[in-house]
Amino acid sequence: MLVVVGVLLTLVCIGGLWALRMHRIDQEDCVNNMRQLYGAAVSYCLVERLSPTSVLSVSTLSPYLKSGTVCPAGQSAYPPFSVLNGPICPNGHEFEPGLSRPIRAASYDRKLAGVYLAHGFTNLIDRTEPNGPADGSQPVRSETNRASSAAGSRR
Repeated sequence: MLVVVGVLLTLVCIGGLWALRMHRIDQEDCVNNMRQLYGAAVSYCLVERLSPTSVLSVSTLSPYLKSGTVCPAGQSAYPPFSVLNGPICPNGHEFEPGLSRPIRAASYDRKLAGVYLAHGFTNLIDRTEPNGPADGSQPVRSETNRASSAAGSRR
């Protein structure tokens, strides 16, 4: 009797761990799908000269995507979204956890910053360097501009 209970308990634990693993894999696949959707949306906005507030559907972005882009957890299609807010999972997976909305662009992200610049969303572009703050060996472009404008105002 004790052996049977032990075997059943082992099977339940293995099944639970398997279910957790599959849930994590589905979530990772969904987040990767949403990253692809977002990249496609940014590219589409650049090519078509659309505003980042334009709402785009998966079918509109299909030339930029692999076929069958759906959330693997429920095989549900992603609803239309804008570049400003990013894609939304129909099953509740979060796109880029911790990322505030509207999505900000780093100045070195040429695609997203380009869309924002083209449509006047300059307040959503962070003027940062890709490797963190400058270490003094080479000034950041904004530091160079500030120095030259200060020198020009002294003349």
